[in-house]
Amino acid sequence: MIERALVADTRYLPLRILTVADVPPDPNSGAAGTVLNTNLALRELGHSVDEIWADDLGPRRISHGNLHSLIEQPRQYVRAVRKAFSNSDYDVIIAQQPQAWMAARDHVRLNRKAIFLTMSQGVETRIWEALKPFRRQLSLPPARFPHRLLTEPLQKLLAQQWKLATRYSNGIIVQHTQDQEYVCKNYGLHEGRVHVCHSGLARKFFDRPVQPMTELRKRRMLYVGQNVFYKGVNCLSEIVTNLLRERPDLSMTWVCNASDHKNALSHFPSDTRNRVRMVGWGTQQELIDTLDEHGLFIFPTLAEGFAKAPLEAMSRGLLVVASDCCGMRDYVSKDVGYLCQVGKSVDFTSRIRSIYSDDSLWPEGQVIVNKTKSFSWLQSAGRLMTFVRQLELLRARR
Repeated sequence: MIERALVADTRYLPLRILTVADVPPDPNSGAAGTVLNTNLALRELGHSVDEIWADDLGPRRISHGNLHSLIEQPRQYVRAVRKAFSNSDYDVIIAQQPQAWMAARDHVRLNRKAIFLTMSQGVETRIWEALKPFRRQLSLPPARFPHRLLTEPLQKLLAQQWKLATRYSNGIIVQHTQDQEYVCKNYGLHEGRVHVCHSGLARKFFDRPVQPMTELRKRRMLYVGQNVFYKGVNCLSEIVTNLLRERPDLSMTWVCNASDHKNALSHFPSDTRNRVRMVGWGTQQELIDTLDEHGLFIFPTLAEGFAKAPLEAMSRGLLVVASDCCGMRDYVSKDVGYLCQVGKSVDFTSRIRSIYSDDSLWPEGQVIVNKTKSFSWLQSAGRLMTFVRQLELLRARR
């Protein structure tokens, strides 16, 4: 196993690592959970990790999210990293998002020896570009005044942060190969400076045996995700409505924020709404219980970061039918699931219809589960440290 090799090999001495993230340390949050679990895995591999979270960055004075990211957050990162280095020394700095560019520049100017890494949970510029045609297609109204005047100029300035982050950082960490390809192509980086560090799965997803894939489970469809435009909820409603009308034996469950259940249900016409069950967010164990009741996981996202929900579904043996983008390209292969054209409900509906009409198209549950076992936090952290060593060697040759 890669993690055991890293621990046992004397060439890989324990490193002193500093992580910086402008989020609270919430294990149930996507971005914060990724940082927390990566840090725990790095410690399990024998490294020491100091953490800087949102509360450690000082008071936030700018409430507007994009303005905070543009003006306030980069300077907070500089101050926080400087303070950390005044008390200790580090071999590696891992800072979240391109707002770390100013801290990376400061790091270069101070000639520190540590490797500086900028980690992204999802490259915003790629996501903005991917969503543009769908906004036009759905005729989404523009932002109201004064936000309409801020959106495009702010996006251009925030995009500039990516250019600066790639210039001053030793390496960039992304969560899937689509982001890696995008960063290399659009910011002129060699592939060796951009590392794919997949999200991992919590061990509890594998703690108990996978439930048999019964006929009842197969007829229960599941979606886990917010009721927001970029998740492809318009596409989801078309897919599910068509299938429910064609097949009276099917039902669908949607897991999202309880306060949004009424709005989520409004996506479905009255003749199918009674076969759509709404479930609120819960613990990971409650999610596992829900996964074990279902057989087919639908994920028609338009653009986002890694998208861990389909991978969690696969860890419990569900068949995933997802958009051909983001992290799904890295873990949904032909032998365990199906990828469909992004934003094309007809493609999704046709694929799911064929699955229900031909049982041979349904992969064996344990095969699906086995695919996910390489996605552990330990392995992700181990590969991250291998990337650090490669960057050290690259820098030594210069």
